[in-house]
Amino acid sequence: MSSPSDLAGALAPLPSYRGLCWRGFPREITAPVPLDTVLPATRDIRIATRNLDSIGTIAIVSSTGRDVAALSAFPEEGEVAFLPGTTLIPLGPRHIIDGVPLQVIGESVPLSEQRIPTDDELREAIRQARSLGPAPLDRAARYGLRP
Repeated sequence: MSSPSDLAGALAPLPSYRGLCWRGFPREITAPVPLDTVLPATRDIRIATRNLDSIGTIAIVSSTGRDVAALSAFPEEGEVAFLPGTTLIPLGPRHIIDGVPLQVIGESVPLSEQRIPTDDELREAIRQARSLGPAPLDRAARYGLRP
């Protein structure tokens, strides 16, 4: 790939991923975030949060993110790519669940197309992640900051 638009064009035909994915992020998002380049996220909260030891995370409710895991050199990361032109919006305030500062954001799509997870569902995702033990963090920086 020679440019970000080439990458976005190659990702566009891939299947959409509907569900939660994660990025490490240290503060609350209070306004819409239009993407002008591809934004990677991971389905593994351990990777996004450096094994639940980061200063925060965003849980992204994906409706149109592209599932790139099958093409990835690291399929275990469960990578989801959000394409340029996507707008991410806050779906609630940043708060702490089981010691993890997090905020739920989603794509700017009709509400009927997205399901906002409950705190109990987020708590269960964190509990399951803890039960798996540490994840390798060789490429974890890829899923931190940016919006």
